[in-house]
Amino acid sequence: MRAAVRSLVLALALVGLPTMALAQEAAPRRVAVLASLDVGFAFDGLSPNAQPGALARIGADLGDVELTLEAHGGGPDTIDTPRVAYHVARGAIRLEALLEAFDDGEWRIPLGVAVGLSGWARLSTPHDPTLDGTSGATSGGFTAGLVGRVQWLPRALGGVIGIEIGLGADVVVPEPRFVLVDGATTTVLGVLWPVSPHVSAGIVVRAFP
Repeated sequence: MRAAVRSLVLALALVGLPTMALAQEAAPRRVAVLASLDVGFAFDGLSPNAQPGALARIGADLGDVELTLEAHGGGPDTIDTPRVAYHVARGAIRLEALLEAFDDGEWRIPLGVAVGLSGWARLSTPHDPTLDGTSGATSGGFTAGLVGRVQWLPRALGGVIGIEIGLGADVVVPEPRFVLVDGATTTVLGVLWPVSPHVSAGIVVRAFP
């Protein structure tokens, strides 16, 4: 009799194990909309103030993958040389694809790649009276690089709003340069770094439709 009872208990346990395992599996991740507003800086090797400006992102958290569109407007900044000063404002737009290296519902660390465009608007002010200042001009280049963010969305606030720090670096092609044209002579006064690091910090919002 005891053997029969033990066999019955064992059989019930074996039947119940798969059900328990399924119950313990994590529920499917919900798609979330991410939006952030930061202050961003881009380092180019010449701009003394690192082109500070507003940076905005809108994206979708698809679970393990995040897709984001980012726009950054920086400046104006002044690049000074002995004969002429350049007043420069920079804009950039990036399309990013990131994998979530870590996400526990409160802390998120997405890492990925970005491709985009950067543009520079500039004016010049000559220090040398023999030179004439140029009117406004623009130039641009393609960018590709790495991006990453650390986001803290406190559970006390429902994981809906928090703060973030973003880091990245872009390869800029072609790398912008500033020249002085004096008659038939062209002198290169400065060349921006071919790799431009950038950093940002601000507020992030995560909403579940």
